[in-house]
Amino acid sequence: MARRKYDIGVVTYAVTERNRGGTWKDIREAIRTRFHIEPPTERIMLQWHKRYGGEQSAGIEVLVTDAAANLAKRALPVAATQTYGALIEEGFPSIIQYYKRGVDLEVAAAIVVLSMLERQFGSRVYEDAVREFQQIRVERTTEESSE
Repeated sequence: MARRKYDIGVVTYAVTERNRGGTWKDIREAIRTRFHIEPPTERIMLQWHKRYGGEQSAGIEVLVTDAAANLAKRALPVAATQTYGALIEEGFPSIIQYYKRGVDLEVAAAIVVLSMLERQFGSRVYEDAVREFQQIRVERTTEESSE
C-alpha cells in the first residue's frame, strides 16, 4: 500500500485538535468533514503528535513554519504568472467592467487580486482565510476601541 502524504493543513489541524483534548475518533471525523478526504489513521496522527504536539516534540512552531513555507511555495506562481502583461490582459478588463458597473476603482482592483488568490489556493482555503481575517479585524477593532 502506497503512503499517502497529507496536506500540512490536515497535519496542523490534527495536532492542534489533539492538543485541545480531542479524541482521535472525533478528529478523524472532523477531518473527513472539513477536508473532504479519507482521514489519516490514528497511528499516523500519533506520529504527527509525537513530532509536533507532545512535550518532547519539536513543537507546533516547526509545523507552522513548514506550513508557511508550503503556502509561500504555492503563492509564488501567482507572483510569477501574474506579471504586468498578464495583469493587462486579464486584470484590467475585469477592473474596467467592475468600474463601469459603479464599483470603486480600488475596490475593483482588490476584487481582481482576491480572485487571483482564490484561483491559486482554491475556494475552501480562500474562504477559510477570509473568515479568519474578518475575525481578526473584528478583534483588532474591538481592542483599538477599548484603548
